[in-house]
Amino acid sequence: MVAEEQPGRGIQQLIREQGEAAQIASLIDASQAITSPSARAKVQHGLYEALLSVAHEQLDQGALDAKHEFATH
Repeated sequence: MVAEEQPGRGIQQLIREQGEAAQIASLIDASQAITSPSARAKVQHGLYEALLSVAHEQLDQGALDAKHEFATH
């Protein structure tokens, strides 16, 4: 049982050390271990949607930051 817990701990530590988009990308990579093709496809689909959402948020925030920076100078 302890051996089974180790990979989960490694993934949790990796996630804590990364930004949000990198966390999702790591989870997409880790999802390759899901043996059921239909379950893997569903998980990956959800993760890709989450990654796109985060990317859009970061792009929007970057645009707002740039607009604010321009306005203050």
